Amino acid sequence: RDDADEFAIVLPLVFESNGAERVGHLIKDVLSAPYDLGDRNVRLSASLGFAIHPFAGPDFDELMKSAETALYRSKRRGRGQITVYSSEIAQEMRRSTQLEQALRNAIITDAVDVHFQPIVSLIDGKTLGFEALARWNDPDMGFVSPAIFVPLAEERGFIDTLSETLLHKAAEAALTWPR
Repeated sequence: RDDADEFAIVLPLVFESNGAERVGHLIKDVLSAPYDLGDRNVRLSASLGFAIHPFAGPDFDELMKSAETALYRSKRRGRGQITVYSSEIAQEMRRSTQLEQALRNAIITDAVDVHFQPIVSLIDGKTLGFEALARWNDPDMGFVSPAIFVPLAEERGFIDTLSETLLHKAAEAALTWPR
């Protein structure tokens, strides 16, 4: 592979996901054993993606695409994960990519809003301040929960852009707030 940290292994006689997962755990265990480099010990970690012929594709190119999809999902889930390609995983990854594109577009078009929720003292009922909450209502998908789009923005590396956009909106609203 062109990527320095990715490589492919062809495993004959692996015909189902349980077998692929067993091999994955074996590879992971071997890689995670401590290596003595003289003055220090080093441990490696690996995220693994498997594609099984013919379920994940009829030829080498399709199998590699499927394996990359599975690997990408493993990497998104964190270190040391093992994923065996399935049509459900492919569909999940497509939905995630579509959601990411829609969110990036919503940030560019200023479609993610800030809603304010009052912070009220339980003792005397006075408003102490406001909490700024991110809200996104997509024209095609409808209301998208911040529990979905905020982690996505963090995971895909554009949380700072989203935060900056929302902070600007909150600051503008605060400046125009009636006193």
